[in-house]
Parts: sequence; structure tokens; C-alpha cells
Amino acid sequence: MMRLRQWAAGILLALAIPGSGIGWGHAADLPGTLRWHRVERRVDADINGWPLAYALERIAAVSGYEVFVEPELESRVAARFQNRPEREALASLLSDVNFAVVPGASRPSRLLVFRSSTSEATQAVKARQAEADEATGTNVLGRELIVRLKPGSKMSIQELAKKLGARVAGSIDSLGAHRLIFDDEASATAARTSLASEEEVAAVESNYSLRNPSRIDPLPGGSAAPLGIRARPVSDGSSVIVALLDTGLPSSGLPHSDFLLPSVNIGGAGTEAGLTHGSAMFETILQGLSLSQRGDSGQPVRVLPVDIYGGRSETSTFELAQGIAAALERGADVLNLSLSGPSPSPVVHDVLKQANAAGVVAFGAPGNEPTTSATYPAAYPEVVAVTASERSGQLASYANRGSFVDLIAPGTSVVPYAGETWVVNGTSVSTAYAAGVAAGLLADSGRTSAEVLVQMRERLAFKPEPPKP
Repeated sequence: MMRLRQWAAGILLALAIPGSGIGWGHAADLPGTLRWHRVERRVDADINGWPLAYALERIAAVSGYEVFVEPELESRVAARFQNRPEREALASLLSDVNFAVVPGASRPSRLLVFRSSTSEATQAVKARQAEADEATGTNVLGRELIVRLKPGSKMSIQELAKKLGARVAGSIDSLGAHRLIFDDEASATAARTSLASEEEVAAVESNYSLRNPSRIDPLPGGSAAPLGIRARPVSDGSSVIVALLDTGLPSSGLPHSDFLLPSVNIGGAGTEAGLTHGSAMFETILQGLSLSQRGDSGQPVRVLPVDIYGGRSETSTFELAQGIAAALERGADVLNLSLSGPSPSPVVHDVLKQANAAGVVAFGAPGNEPTTSATYPAAYPEVVAVTASERSGQLASYANRGSFVDLIAPGTSVVPYAGETWVVNGTSVSTAYAAGVAAGLLADSGRTSAEVLVQMRERLAFKPEPPKP
């Protein structure tokens, strides 16, 4: 197994562009949009004439950067684009000034905005609160509630939903949890108030969206090294099962399909064509698994695909919890959670507690943002958070490096599909890689999951740098 070491040195990236100045000062809310898709590290903008001060407040709120600007620097920001890579987006947004991005090892990266020298960018920019709240909270599904009835309740969830004017969109029997969808957000808000005094109700919480994870790009002229592994026939039910909570898999053309169990569809039966994120993670799990291949007997490991997206670009925390519960019912030994979001979910946490109590080990992606902010489910103590390394073994520049991170593993996976080669980067990859390693150790060594985690922490431990004074 490759040795991995911590990333210790930041790189200063400066883009020098001639500056100019117009209008400074506090601005009220102005027309225009700025959306920062942090997982994909891509940006949408439709801005015409924002004062620089206002634009930087918005950037500080939605990007995850700590922003510093040269005092009294003035400019106007105008840009219109969609789905542009983060660095290109910054060059367009800040085209009339100079800027630099300084990656942080144990703190958020800094965006410095200045005329001629980074040393002049000394004034901290305070994020506009409304946008900061939106950046960390807009994944709430306003028309939905997750409701748990008390054990032995005489009221059925169907009766309660009818009383509230909602429909039941799903249930998790092991948690007594139910997903209610209302006609509009106002109805859900009113129902939440009503449920606070309902004697039969044990708890009410919000449901949150989770975006489809990392992008997959073609790798022209590249080739994936053959894994040289095969699935050992298992007839007595003694295989190690890795549950892949992700997008669906293509119906054909996937290498190593002998490792696959029948799929479980949680988010609806979506149509998947071509290489999906889930299939890239399946291949990455096998890459981790290949490290423990011994002889020609094959691997008694199987991967259980649990489609929680159903062909959509987003799923929800409730569907994630449903998927985990379904995986546990089917005997999963390892959970691969190559996804993340900013909002904690009690229903997800509770089903992970059940998994942990059953000796199931869960691996989670901390997120593709160079911050120390907690993301979920990776930040739960029952989940092993696995951040990403670059080829050298150093911490990847994009990877979350918060104190909740446990392990570090390769963050790049090269995968074959339909005669072509593809590459995917991110903490999704490092998580899947670790899940494969764990499955191989469980199958090969006869150790318990707790013993395997001790062994993995010895080899792949992540040790964040202490904050700088």
C-alpha cells in the first residue's frame, strides 16, 4: 500500500490583472445572481455592475473562502456565465483587480484581492449573512418533514398525513420515521407548528437535499491498469458485502460485474446510460480491494448497489437513511457513502448508530472544499471520514481537512468503460478506495471491523496541521 503523507506547504496562485476603480461603499441587496457549487467547484453568475465591496461580501458568503481586500480598493463587477470552473470564474468576476488564492492546510483557503501586492490585502471581508445562511442551509426541502411516531402509537402515519394535508412519500420501519410531502412550504411550516403539540409524535425534523457527487471526465489516450481480481464463488452466504450508496449503475458494459449483487432502488427506478458516479465508485472500491488479493482463489466480496438518486441530480437525507436501512437488512458489512452535505440529519445519524452497533463500518466523504467545516454524514462519530491525497501522497488542494477527518487515501481514480478511459477526482474517490481496502482486510484476515479500522488508521491516518497562531 502506498505511503501517504500530509500536505505541508501551501501554494500561492496569483493572477495579475490591471486594476481600475469606481464606487466603494456598503450596498443593499442588488439584482443579480451568484451561485457557487462547492462540491463541483463550479460557479454560475449573472451580475451587472455590483460594487466590488458587495461582490466580495457575496463571494465570502457562498464560496467557503476567507476573503481579504486592500482597503479602499474600488471597482465594479460585471459577469455572466454558467458552470465555469472556480478559478476561471474568479478571473471573470475580479477582472479589474488583482487576486490570489492561498490554500490553507488547517483553515479555509484565503482569497486576497489587491492592486499590486498581496501584502496590501489586509481588510477582512465579512460575509453577507443572508447569503451565508443560504450557502449552508438552502439544501433544506421546505415542502417536506420527517415525522417519527411514538412506539405503540394508536395513530397511523396515514391518518396523521391526511389530517395535515400531506402525503406519505416513504417510511423507515426500523426507525419509525416517515417522509411527509406538503403542497407548499407554508403548509409544511404550519404542520410543524401543529405537530409540536401532537401527543403521538416523538420527533419532527427537516429533510435535506444531497447533490449528485463529483464529475467524471474522459481521459484521452489514457489507460486503466488491469486489476487482476475476480469474484470467488460464495454459496454459504459468507461473503463480505460493501453497500454502495450512490447513483445507479448502467445496465450493461460494466467491467467486473461478477462482483455485483442485484441493485436496490430507493430513489425510484431511474434510467442510467453510460458511466455514472456510482459505477466509477464501484470500480474504485475494487481498486482498493485488489490490494489484498491473494493467489488465484478470488475475492469473497460483493458490492450491493443502492441507488438513492433514481436518475435525478439530487437525493435527500431521508432517502440516504432509507438506503442505509435497506443495506443493513441485506447484510452489509461496509457502507460506502461517497457524498456529503452541510446539514446534519438525526434520521441519518440514528440509522448509522444502528449500523455501528451491528459492527458495520461506514466510510464517508468529507467534501471537495479546502475548508475545515464539518460535513455530513462524514462528521458523525460512527463514520470514518476519508479525505483525498494527490499522487504524491500529499493532501489534495481541494480536499476538506477538518478535525473530524480520520483517514487519507488516493483522490484520483482512472476507470475503464465501453472501450474508453475516464478519470474522477475527489473525496468520493478516497472514500470508495478505503471501503475497498476495508472489505479486502475483512475477507482476508478474519479480523473484526474494529480490528480492521485499527490497522487502517495505522497506515492511512490523517493528521491535520495545528492552526497557525
